[in-house]
Amino acid sequence: MPDLGTADAEIRIVEWLVEVGQSVARGEALLTAETDKAAIEIESVASGILQEVRVEAGDEVAAGEVIAVVKGEGGTEISTESATEPGPDTAVEAEVPEPQIAPAPAQPSGPKPSRKGMFARNREARARRPAGGRRHAGLRDNQRAVAKRLTRSHREIVPFDMVCRIEMTAAARQLEILETELQRRVGYNPFFISAIAGIARDIPCFLSYQLGDEVGTHEQANVGFVVGFDRALYIPVVHDADGKVPIDIGREVSRLALKAARGRLSVEECSGACVVVSDLSGYPIQSFNAVIPPGSSAAVAIGGVEEVPIVKDGTVAVVPAVQVTLTVDHRVVNGRNAAMLLTRLIESMEAL
Repeated sequence: MPDLGTADAEIRIVEWLVEVGQSVARGEALLTAETDKAAIEIESVASGILQEVRVEAGDEVAAGEVIAVVKGEGGTEISTESATEPGPDTAVEAEVPEPQIAPAPAQPSGPKPSRKGMFARNREARARRPAGGRRHAGLRDNQRAVAKRLTRSHREIVPFDMVCRIEMTAAARQLEILETELQRRVGYNPFFISAIAGIARDIPCFLSYQLGDEVGTHEQANVGFVVGFDRALYIPVVHDADGKVPIDIGREVSRLALKAARGRLSVEECSGACVVVSDLSGYPIQSFNAVIPPGSSAAVAIGGVEEVPIVKDGTVAVVPAVQVTLTVDHRVVNGRNAAMLLTRLIESMEAL
């Protein structure tokens, strides 16, 4: 199991994509594993025949643990036990031992029982479950990882909330231009992500986070955004968002959302968010509180766009507006800094 760079030591095996006895090519997806952030595909380190699987679906393993053996060309066995240490951007190279010639074991008389593949065994195990028993939801939708992170957030983070209202007249005009340019619907995420990243860069406490007794600092203003499907929830991250304009962020949001829909986000694409944005502006929701993921300082929840009366120059006018709720981790962000972020966010969005 390669080192996936996650906070949790344990990595859960979700599904083997190749059965024992089947051939596999180096770089081909061998299995799906689940970390505390995402479900990702693990590639084979060598070409050959998958000879042995040492961990079953549902088991948890640690980085560096041998999980499978591949028989390479010439009958040699290849496993990560003899793999060289990978560099930060290189694939694992397996060192192939010299072939060993051993006497063939005596064969028992009678017909040889057929070896069942792992998928067949899993299907039989499911068939043996009692009809009225509980069934676990599929793990490929990432919900187990989400549940672990939400539980950790509820247990460790000390949240408090601030609410403001933002007029969206200017943002609505810019959104129309942006979606015409991109030829797809992206919502207000690109504008909020761009504005929040620039503000977080100037208020350094929003780049900080606390995990246990340790306080860390993100080097870049990375902003995550929540995408949800039928039974799946993901938080892709736009890295270095303060250095990107809304149209580029819009393209990245679309790309990451599509990968999330296919369940193909990498750990890197789900990691490093300073602040997370949850946009429900397209729904008739006035306001809500978003959960701060571990490793982030704050979450911004955007309510539904609605027509509201405001007073301008002594005259009542009706304008589109949203309620924005900022939830911060009080261990790293104080009330003054939270108020500063919301104030600047109002100014930025209304001046688009």
